[in-house]
Amino acid sequence: MKMKKITNPKWMKLLKILHLLGMVILCTGLLGTKLLQIQSYPDLQTVAILGANFTRNGGILVLGTGLIYNLFTRYGFKRMWIILKWAATIVLVAVSVLLPASIPLIVMQLCLLLFMIVLSVYKWQGLKS
Repeated sequence: MKMKKITNPKWMKLLKILHLLGMVILCTGLLGTKLLQIQSYPDLQTVAILGANFTRNGGILVLGTGLIYNLFTRYGFKRMWIILKWAATIVLVAVSVLLPASIPLIVMQLCLLLFMIVLSVYKWQGLKS
């Protein structure tokens, strides 16, 4: 049974807005916690609240809307730029969780975010199958 695809422009616009909102919330949580942690005397309660709320909620929104994009729109998982975006997202979340806060980590996170934005804007096709 083939799944019905979302083609209504209003629903696509809403999905895009929610996806971008989730990315902004996720980035605020990831980068905000790291910036707070590299201070001389970080407020750990603020770091915990920012990390838990922004990162969790933004991550759920980004992953949820990303899955909807991939499963219920014409994009699917068949394009190289989407696969690279998923890989970059996994790397971004993994290094943010596993590595201690530092200036090089924050620079790496910003580079990954910029890479994902460039992929989204230019929709690089890469190796077509």
